[in-house]
Amino acid sequence: MQGGFIAERALLQEQLTSLAGATALTNLGMDCVVVGDVEAARGAFDEALELRRGLAQAQPDSVEAQRDLVVSLDRVGDLRQVRGDLDGAKTAFGEALALCRGLVRALPGSLEAQRSLSVVLERVGKLLQARGELDAAEVPF
Repeated sequence: MQGGFIAERALLQEQLTSLAGATALTNLGMDCVVVGDVEAARGAFDEALELRRGLAQAQPDSVEAQRDLVVSLDRVGDLRQVRGDLDGAKTAFGEALALCRGLVRALPGSLEAQRSLSVVLERVGKLLQARGELDAAEVPF
């Protein structure tokens, strides 16, 4: 019995460390964007994204972990778009969109889930506009 508790506690500690690390990396990335160091921001956001993926996989029923993953995907997508990597941005936003739609299905009464979906749909629409895919861009808007 105690062995299971110790293992569960160790897993929780690892997840908390990953969460704190992902948050710190996201903040670092935002600071790098502010000072114009786009490459450093890319590295920080990409690393935070991988930590968030791990947390979401470890806690597939956690709405918070899924929402945090969406936020990381949004940041990565935004930065990729700024850097001119429109295909990479489309991939990140597409993954975020799929997660948001899943959250809305799982939590139909959640205003936060619906808001997240609307934010990602707007980003997808703007990206499609930037790519010259105007007919496709009308759908999210």
